[in-house]
Amino acid sequence: MIHLVEASDSAGAWGGRLVIPTPQEGTGSFDHVAFRGDDFQAMRTRLQEAGITFKERVVPGGRLSQLFVPDPEGVLVEINFRN
Repeated sequence: MIHLVEASDSAGAWGGRLVIPTPQEGTGSFDHVAFRGDDFQAMRTRLQEAGITFKERVVPGGRLSQLFVPDPEGVLVEINFRN
């Protein structure tokens, strides 16, 4: 599934840019790619054990948890987990 969202530079799909330090500044018009995951805690633990920088978020209403991980080129990888 591909989801496209029109948003200004100051507000992303979740109401504000999620800033994670990356080796490169900006990726042009391509901001991120999203995937569906099936085990939030296992993925979170795996990222922590690998020393990978990430951010996590619970969507208001608590039905969706998300992990955001920058790839080496600065593109944000979003992984969504249904609660």
